[in-house]
Amino acid sequence: MTDDFTDADAQTLCDRLGIETKTVIVDGQPRVVIDEAGMRRLADHAPIGATAAHAMVDQATAAMRDHARHLNRIRTDVVTLITARATRPLDDAEQALVATATRAELQAAADQAARLIAEDTAYIAGLDRIRKLTAPYFAKLPAGATFGDAMAIMPPAERAELDAIAATLPIDGDVIVDPDA
Repeated sequence: MTDDFTDADAQTLCDRLGIETKTVIVDGQPRVVIDEAGMRRLADHAPIGATAAHAMVDQATAAMRDHARHLNRIRTDVVTLITARATRPLDDAEQALVATATRAELQAAADQAARLIAEDTAYIAGLDRIRKLTAPYFAKLPAGATFGDAMAIMPPAERAELDAIAATLPIDGDVIVDPDA
């Protein structure tokens, strides 16, 4: 095995072993993650031996549980209030609550805000890339054409890129667009 084991390598291995995975964005980069049951399944097949690998899983899960106990002391309502994108000023009760924020809660709020900014940046970049990929094909189609119409005339490589981008861009609620676009 090489030293540059990638997320794609991890995904392939997990697929081969029937381990469910999830892709999450960490520091703006997609990462493959698995739950403890998946880690146990991987440990069963580890080249260092199942016993040693299970001991490593035990150590990692114990560390995460200890870390989670520390995080549970953070009042999530305070963090949410600090990071909320409110369209109104905080009322007196909310201001009083924020005034009681601990250093850990302020750090959690700062970390959450940074994650939100990174997610927004990735989301906007993904949407912009979709717009750039589809623009030449929409230009060839009549007014009122749909995204599906544009995809139907795209080469397979560009459709595959669109599919990969779309898989990372969950769209919830309403999307506001320029009616003249």
